[in-house]
Amino acid sequence: MKPRLFILLMCIGVAIQDKAYAFDKKVVLPKELKAIAKENDCEEIEDFFDVPGKISPSYVYGYVQGPKEDSAVFWCKKDAGGVRRYFLIVNIKDRFHDLAQCPRKIAWINPAKGLSVFYDGKTTFKGFVYLDDPTRKVVPNEMLKHNAILSEYDGVEEMFYCHEGKWLVRQRD
Repeated sequence: MKPRLFILLMCIGVAIQDKAYAFDKKVVLPKELKAIAKENDCEEIEDFFDVPGKISPSYVYGYVQGPKEDSAVFWCKKDAGGVRRYFLIVNIKDRFHDLAQCPRKIAWINPAKGLSVFYDGKTTFKGFVYLDDPTRKVVPNEMLKHNAILSEYDGVEEMFYCHEGKWLVRQRD
C-alpha cells in the first residue's frame, strides 16, 4: 500500500471514530442551558432518561408570560465525593420580573424528574411549605396567582411556586 493512501485511510478511520464517540454522548440540555448550568457550577444529567417508562424532559421553556425563550427552568447536577446533588435552575431574562425575585438556584435532595409549567387558577396553597423553613405556615386557601414548576415522574411530583420572593414546595405521591 502506498504511504499516501495509508495516511488517508488512517485519517478517515480517526474521523469516523471521533464521530462515533460524539454520537455516543447523551445530550439532555440545549447548549444555552448547558452554559447556564456551568455558570451555576453544575452540569447536565446525562443519565436523566435512563429510567423505565416515559419521562418529560429535564428542562422547560416559557415559565413566565411572554416569549418562551425569555425564561427556562432545568435540572442540573453536581457529583462530589460519590454524592450526587441536584439543582433546579430558574432562568428569567428580565431580572425585574416578579418571579425573578425568588432564588434562581434551588438545591434539591430528591432525584430530578421531568419538568413542565403548571397553572390552574383553582389550585390553592394547601399542602405547600416554605422551602427554606418548612415549619412556617402557608395560608392554605390562598390561590396560585401565576405559573408553578411541576417536577414529576412515575406518579411522584414536586410543585415549586415562587411566593413573595420565597420558594414554596408541595410534594405528592
